[in-house]
Amino acid sequence: MRPKFPVVSDEMRRRSVMLEHEALTWPGTRRGKMFGMVSLYRNDAIFAVLPATRAIENPNSIGLRRQKPLAGSTHKWEFFAVASDKELGAALERLRKAYDAAG
Repeated sequence: MRPKFPVVSDEMRRRSVMLEHEALTWPGTRRGKMFGMVSLYRNDAIFAVLPATRAIENPNSIGLRRQKPLAGSTHKWEFFAVASDKELGAALERLRKAYDAAG
């Protein structure tokens, strides 16, 4: 059975596009598509997913790949809420850390 991914708002789509455009300026970054989301890769390593029409957990969150799960956890993804434009700077910092860890 296919998981149900929440639908994202037009505002979150706009925020995702802004984050994507910035991330694509980083060396070796490319984009893909996955289940209504934009996947971001550094070379061949995925480091983030951004909502396009769907999201994984919360319709206002971006997904960031952890290179090493937290102690006692098997989760390889963390989610960061971008509920308003005020969180874009922090979201970009998180994206950059995920990008750096993927290299």
